[in-house]
Amino acid sequence: MLPVPEVDPDDVAAVRETLGFHDLILNEEPNVHLRKQFTTMIPTRASEAAARWEIAAPALARWFTELRKPNIPAGTRARIMEVLRAAATDLETGVLPGGW
Repeated sequence: MLPVPEVDPDDVAAVRETLGFHDLILNEEPNVHLRKQFTTMIPTRASEAAARWEIAAPALARWFTELRKPNIPAGTRARIMEVLRAAATDLETGVLPGGW
């Protein structure tokens, strides 16, 4: 990520720690691999991904809602994730072969 006035380094640190994006760093130059992803790979797959997400999101939304709740104990969060993974796997084998 390039340093720009709108990006506070403390906010970047918070995203890095909270979401586990330990490789998220501020650079002086654009990242060649990210640029390729955003200019080449993502545009070629965006429509297909959006169509799949249109089906998957409503089917999995109840677990997303649960996971957004603050202060969920780690054990509870892990159990919710197990159920979400199982539901996503069922969705893959039933409605969305090939993954969502």
